Amino acid sequence: MLLNLCKNSQGVFRAEFRTQLLAAASVTIITFCHGIGLGWFAPMLFKLQTPAESPLDFEVSVEQGSWMGALVCLGSLLANVFFGYLLDIVGRKACIYCLAIPHICFWCLVYFAQSIEYLYAARFCGGMTGGGNYVVIPIFIGEVVDPAIRGRLTSLFTLTLNSGMLVGYTMSSNLPYHLIPLLVISLPVLFLLIETFFPETPTYLLQRAQVEKAEKAFKFYQGHTAESKQDIDKCNAKFSELRDAMSQKSQADVVTWRDFFSKRAIRALSMGSMLILINVFTGSFAILNYTSSIFGAVKTDIHPNTNTTIIGLVQIIGTI
Repeated sequence: MLLNLCKNSQGVFRAEFRTQLLAAASVTIITFCHGIGLGWFAPMLFKLQTPAESPLDFEVSVEQGSWMGALVCLGSLLANVFFGYLLDIVGRKACIYCLAIPHICFWCLVYFAQSIEYLYAARFCGGMTGGGNYVVIPIFIGEVVDPAIRGRLTSLFTLTLNSGMLVGYTMSSNLPYHLIPLLVISLPVLFLLIETFFPETPTYLLQRAQVEKAEKAFKFYQGHTAESKQDIDKCNAKFSELRDAMSQKSQADVVTWRDFFSKRAIRALSMGSMLILINVFTGSFAILNYTSSIFGAVKTDIHPNTNTTIIGLVQIIGTI
């Protein structure tokens, strides 16, 4: 029944898009993991700063908590540059594998934490995964997904991130400190195993002049099955269009600093920068980091961690 539903359905569940849907869903597992790491922080910081609830042998001061909140941003900033540079050198798949490494380190450091320095390093590693996510995942999805459904599948990034944050809020509020890493660390390992089934993106392979591999990868993501000559010709035509587009791109002039100061570029950069500045200056990320501490200071009738979980649920509703 489920297979028949997918076969007869429209949009992302059409048979020709099924492999692309699976690829997009599987690659955002690491985004979900990152969301758990972000969500874990707010309720756990409240516990670590409350002597009666702290699961560790040391207390975390307000200043130390601020550094823990800030270091994830520093790790993310460095990862933006690092993964942006690495993408065209080692490829999208290698970068995707690399995203799991700092996240695994994050949970190992959390589990074995004996001082505040362990938690500093953990948050920095979590930021590395987050910064890499924002660079690598949208590019990977954009290169393997058909333009007709690209927007919908790219939105999985935000949905899985917010879903992960809700899970992180819930687990951190209700489960023992040392149990959480043991449960969550299996997800990045599962992510690494699943990603081995998906090839490199056709776009990157064409950049490296690996045409035969690019064609195989293209047919894989297109869900191509040689059922008829018409289907074969259609798939070959699509691949020829991609190959021609990449060829024209490689022959185009190299981008220079002057290109960034054209009227069109300045307008686009101004709009993008303004949106980012508005988002940053709302303080939303700081609020999400210290939600439990904020509700604890307000002293509402509901437990601070319960309020934090409600915020996570509202985020998912807003995303949907």
